Amino acid sequence: MNNEAVQAKLADLERQIKELKEQLAAQWWVPSHGENYLFVNIRGDIERTVNYGDLADKAQIELGNTYPDTPEGRAAAEHAAFLIGFRARWRRSADVAPGEYGHIPYINQNGIFATSSWASVFGLPKWSTEEKCRAFVDSEGGPERFAEILERGIL
Repeated sequence: MNNEAVQAKLADLERQIKELKEQLAAQWWVPSHGENYLFVNIRGDIERTVNYGDLADKAQIELGNTYPDTPEGRAAAEHAAFLIGFRARWRRSADVAPGEYGHIPYINQNGIFATSSWASVFGLPKWSTEEKCRAFVDSEGGPERFAEILERGIL
């Protein structure tokens, strides 16, 4: 290999190292320039695009809303889309503003579904009655399904 080829290879390795360091710093997957990726749009749908490094791509990367265009990446994007939809349904269903006193569902330390009255929990909206709170849980598949959803990390 001549000197120019070695320098070109070295420059390519330095670029790859820089990209890997940026990915580590971001703490989530970051597509390389020109690479296909998936993201969850504002409607909660999964879209595929290419990272051209424009403002839209930079915004998705900054939000951590980029997933590899692989079966594993699609599964992660579907999980994110589900959580976005769940949060939206929670907020639309609740009738008490965040920070106000109301009822909220939770899973206690024994793994049992319960509701309780709280003044402020994670900034989440709440329900004015236990019945309305339980109705939301039932609309999401009941206490067992609700526990599974909470385990997926909505908060």
